Amino acid sequence: MLLVTTFAVAAGYFALRQVNRDRILTEVYDPAFAFYTKDNNASYGGIDRWAYYGMRMERVAELLKKDGYACVSPLPTPVDDKLDGIHALTCKKLARWPLRRTLTVNASIDYGMRGRLVAADAKSTITSQRFFVLKAFADYLRKFELIEPESLQVRGFEVDSVDKLSRLAADALSTSGWHATCGEDRSSPACQRTAGERRETGFPTLPQGAIAVRDADSLYSAMEQVRLLPLMPQDENTKVGDDLIVRVIDGQMWMDFVSRDLVGRALMVSIAIDGEGGTPIRLIAKVDEKSKEIPLAGRSRLNNAGKPMYLVPARGGENARASAWLDIPSENNPKALQRLAQALPNTDTAFVPRIIKATIARISRIVRPEEDLGLYPPLRLIEQRAEFLRSAQTPLWLPGDQSAQLIRKAYQDDPVTRAAWVLAACESTAKPPVIDGNCWLSQTASDLEVTELLRDEVSKLMPLYGGLEPEHPVRLRLERLNAVLGRD
Repeated sequence: MLLVTTFAVAAGYFALRQVNRDRILTEVYDPAFAFYTKDNNASYGGIDRWAYYGMRMERVAELLKKDGYACVSPLPTPVDDKLDGIHALTCKKLARWPLRRTLTVNASIDYGMRGRLVAADAKSTITSQRFFVLKAFADYLRKFELIEPESLQVRGFEVDSVDKLSRLAADALSTSGWHATCGEDRSSPACQRTAGERRETGFPTLPQGAIAVRDADSLYSAMEQVRLLPLMPQDENTKVGDDLIVRVIDGQMWMDFVSRDLVGRALMVSIAIDGEGGTPIRLIAKVDEKSKEIPLAGRSRLNNAGKPMYLVPARGGENARASAWLDIPSENNPKALQRLAQALPNTDTAFVPRIIKATIARISRIVRPEEDLGLYPPLRLIEQRAEFLRSAQTPLWLPGDQSAQLIRKAYQDDPVTRAAWVLAACESTAKPPVIDGNCWLSQTASDLEVTELLRDEVSKLMPLYGGLEPEHPVRLRLERLNAVLGRD
């Protein structure tokens, strides 16, 4: 009869504790966690139901203290007054019924991760001198799960499948996900409904097609909300600052985020970024050796004029490296020229051609009405574009042979732009300007159309301006062109 009464009272006691712990869980954490940990052990302050890798030490201690535990934090070293590496947060509680025992939770805190939980375990120790007698009684109670297990390896919220990691990451990035819509204010009826759904079913299932997500600048904060941290450069000399860190492979930029769970599984989420707008375009989730790919429809970062900016990676090997945002020059943004001139010589050469093409496309649209009506000769437009490109120091962007091939391929139907590029690459900014004959020859050797266009222009204009003073800028320009074109 005593055992029956003990069973009933203990069952009611632990059921009440479970309700309280679940209430704490849903008030503080993503309600989806409760779905995945609902069958975990509810003892030791319910730590196996609310703990997760990367949880703040202060939060671990706070939740255990609510259940009556007293926690002792590790002390910093007297030398530098700070902690580094992994140290134990020890929390203890004296349980008196139905027998006296000490419950101890040891939480491993990584201070290299700003004081975050990386592992935890718990144990129950009988404190009475009648240990052997009470040990048998304790084993009997544990057989019917009336008291906590003698030891517990905390698993907490596990990411035990690539599908779960995919759903976790996609929900964190989504413009309509939990963190985007209910992260700050969970009191609205809509968020309350969503919270209930997440407690019942976990993370949302992945939709068909691409998932609408935010832009590249928001990825760090979005991933950190689910304890996925950016993979930083191994090279200590790499200057990071506020730049986005990317990995480049086969001309594609990726942002990598890594983590683990309390069981020790290695987790990784890689997000492919399109340079134009820095747009996230797909996600690959990896758990151990398994992976899953999800298409993304990310937002672009726009300038004040509503045009996409460009994200370009610095030069480097296979390791992660810094990147930079660039704006394409325009009449309303002349300072972008200086920025391009400074940044592109240090940019991964695989990403420079796209910037060149975007720049030329932008300046090609800068045509005044009288030019659009054909009131000026084509040479005027060629010179204007060449001056613009030269002011951005385009000859420094790529080696001459690479740039010539790029321009010929990208503008095979636009000899005016090709001619402007040759002029920008080969004419100096000295006073008076000088055209490098060797440069001109290498740039036009396989582009007879440009040569013929310029020859035709010079032939038409020389008789019109031949009467000008010998030192007149227009006459000198025509004579310079005439010389490199091989005409007398």
